[in-house]
Amino acid sequence: MKLRILFIGTLLVSTLTACGNDHEKAIFGIAASGSAIAGGKVSLKCVAPAIASSTAITAGDGSFVIDVRDVTLPCLMRLDYKDDAGLPQQLHSVAMGLGNNNITPVTELILANITQRSATAAFDGLDSLAIQGLTAAQLDAAIFTVKDYLSKLGVSTANLSADPIGTWFVAKTAERSGDYMDAVLEDLKSRLAAKGNTLSNAVDEVKRSPSGMLYYADPPLTVLLPSLTACISDPTLAGCTAVLPPLADCTLNPTLAGCTAVLPPLADCTLNPTLAGCTAVLPPLADCTLIPTLAGCTAVLPPLADCTSTPTLAGCTAVLPSMEGT
Repeated sequence: MKLRILFIGTLLVSTLTACGNDHEKAIFGIAASGSAIAGGKVSLKCVAPAIASSTAITAGDGSFVIDVRDVTLPCLMRLDYKDDAGLPQQLHSVAMGLGNNNITPVTELILANITQRSATAAFDGLDSLAIQGLTAAQLDAAIFTVKDYLSKLGVSTANLSADPIGTWFVAKTAERSGDYMDAVLEDLKSRLAAKGNTLSNAVDEVKRSPSGMLYYADPPLTVLLPSLTACISDPTLAGCTAVLPPLADCTLNPTLAGCTAVLPPLADCTLNPTLAGCTAVLPPLADCTLIPTLAGCTAVLPPLADCTSTPTLAGCTAVLPSMEGT
């Protein structure tokens, strides 16, 4: 079936209907980032199945159609494509129902605001119960928040549809200009570039904005921690407490990797052998009894005064003067 876009008030729905009943349960729309995105792969994750299942490839005008007769809506949508530089990119959206559901940078921001996380994280960690509970009011609140963000960025939203997801539009191609909705996408791209920002920066800002968001079950946070080598060099770096071994473990086994950055220096232990961890730093009393000149033995061996009073104290043989020759 070939889809043809008619410019005088005719939507893609009309073309689909003319093809019979094969697309009575379909999600379709336009994928664009200012220009139409051709050759991109659209994937769905739905309430059921909650794994990426139904897919489609976008046409030259950015249009796509996916049969969803075997899925339970709503669905999250992902578009994988390559930009003009050949680099892999992704955009996302949410499909509340059948029919038109676009995928654009604006829908990326809407999904980020709804879920209060990046759209990528929302898709990868799909919370089926949360998505199933998504309401039209929550979606409207997210759209309002994103429009407000765009306006503050300097993007003209006068021509942005009240429903940027569900409204069919014409994206720019090599053969034709885009329409008023496409102009908003071009404006967003230009405004972000002028400020030295990317869409990822915009997502980070929008996902923190209050709206009628869903409450996803929080996944484990991925924290970028410094390397063990970096922490050994500078244990004061942020995150090193999670990288270096605990002091208690190092006290028991000072040969563990990273313990040199955890245990107190020998010099400190020599001055104050009661510091935590010094038992692992100072030489054993038995070694000091045999070789009292070892570094740190002055903090391990008993004082001469104690040995003079009680010469039977452990280590006193190394402290008291030899009686040989007397």
